Amino acid sequence: MSSAQFERELTALPSLLRRNASLAPDRVSVIYEDGTTWTAKESLEWAHGAAASLRQLGVRHGDRVALALPSGPSFLRAWWGAALLGAVVVPVNLTYRGELLWQLLEPAAPKVLVTDASFVDRLLDRPPALADLRVVFDDELGGPISEDPAAEVEVHPWHSAVYMLTSGTTGPSKLVDTSQFGCFLGGDVFFSPWGLGPDDRFLVDLPLFHAAAFRFVHASLGVGTSIVVRGRPSLDRYWEVARDAGVTATLLVSSMFSRLTAMPVRAAEREHRIRLVGGVPLPMDSEGFRSRFGIAELHTAWGMTEVPAAIHVHPGIPFRAGSIGVVREGFEVRLVDEHDREVPRGTPGQAVVRADAPWTIATEYVGQPVATAQAWRNGWFHTGDLLRQDEDGYYFFVDRDKDVVRRRGENISSFEVEAVLLGHPQIAQVACVPVRRPDVEDEVKVWVVPRAGERVAFPELLEFCVDRLPHFMVPRFFELAEELPLTPTGKVEKGTLRATGNGVRTWDRAAHGYAVTRRGLARDAGAPEAPSAAVT
Repeated sequence: MSSAQFERELTALPSLLRRNASLAPDRVSVIYEDGTTWTAKESLEWAHGAAASLRQLGVRHGDRVALALPSGPSFLRAWWGAALLGAVVVPVNLTYRGELLWQLLEPAAPKVLVTDASFVDRLLDRPPALADLRVVFDDELGGPISEDPAAEVEVHPWHSAVYMLTSGTTGPSKLVDTSQFGCFLGGDVFFSPWGLGPDDRFLVDLPLFHAAAFRFVHASLGVGTSIVVRGRPSLDRYWEVARDAGVTATLLVSSMFSRLTAMPVRAAEREHRIRLVGGVPLPMDSEGFRSRFGIAELHTAWGMTEVPAAIHVHPGIPFRAGSIGVVREGFEVRLVDEHDREVPRGTPGQAVVRADAPWTIATEYVGQPVATAQAWRNGWFHTGDLLRQDEDGYYFFVDRDKDVVRRRGENISSFEVEAVLLGHPQIAQVACVPVRRPDVEDEVKVWVVPRAGERVAFPELLEFCVDRLPHFMVPRFFELAEELPLTPTGKVEKGTLRATGNGVRTWDRAAHGYAVTRRGLARDAGAPEAPSAAVT
């Protein structure tokens, strides 16, 4: 069944939960990491219990409910309970703290934040605008009940489902208002076109606070596919996990392909039931990956927080290496220059998008009318991504027309990395750029211009970043510069810095034994000594 064939009213999450519980109450819906399962009926009952508790806290249709929870049953029941009430869910990246956290929560203005004890210390110094935010522990939500506390609440496809934070590509991250239909459609690109249904099982091991995983869960309810929810990917046991859980479809992002390929051959990589792997992006040697691991189909799609996959690879077209596919039914895509004039075929241009059906593409950046008007100008949403189209209509990703680094599945805002480093008293200027290598994930590099007469120690800069940034945003490479190249309008010419790459003056933290993990900074005692300081 294609997305266009769905009755639109049945794309709102509450409708899907109720329909599944009615039609197939005993069918397994969710399998958790510890082996716990929920049937369709149990999923709805857990949502009922959470909805009853949230309603007692005053949550009503249109209110926002923030979720600072790890992937698992607490996240799902809180999300689904809020959805039954018509509330808008605000997923919180669990690595956020300080200004990055407030940048999400302040414009969202949630009535309630559901979390656990591990996150509470980050809320102690909240800004005045969040003084009245009600913090609720996940174990305070009620258990499963059969009665529906929100039976009279109407939630339609055009109602807001989620406020999701963008990666912040040309400035601070923005909060995107996505409808129930848009959320469903963004995930369904990996389900309906490929014929996934009740006999399939989809592995969700990316964090549920990410748009991709969030959308997959929503869409899985539409086709009745059960999901296997894990806290994070276990790449060293990936095929064993998939085999033991009966997974038939999954998604790999960024360097997950190359890391799996680099592992020694073992029996489990051919003992699984996976027939479909989605990749963002697909590996350079897609055929080699498919052949080694016994994968029948590889699939990719192109979209973003604001756009639910406007281009995709589907079973009706021949696979073309390096391509992100063709335009998805129900969308229009144009490639344009800086004046919104369409570029000749074969020439890279910024992709602008619109949809046939209302409430498909996100409607606004919450609280930012100027940014909204700039992005949604001339009747098209401007993605900021550069693509090219070949003579057969296949699209190819060229580059990001934005200052973004993609690392380990995370889109990292160079603006936010720079903002943190500019808070260092010895730094006058800083530019963050990706270091890109074929078929390997991006690494974060910063070019630093010290204040006049100041000495800058790279290890101290590294510690400064670790204390203020999520672990995945901490730069690997540092390099000093006397000045940064500028455009005629006074902006940093990052294309020049990207093209320059690394050199003898580049300091590589990994080469000096420094590792950044979720737990903080560690160093190999046998690594070469890092320079105590560097000066321009």
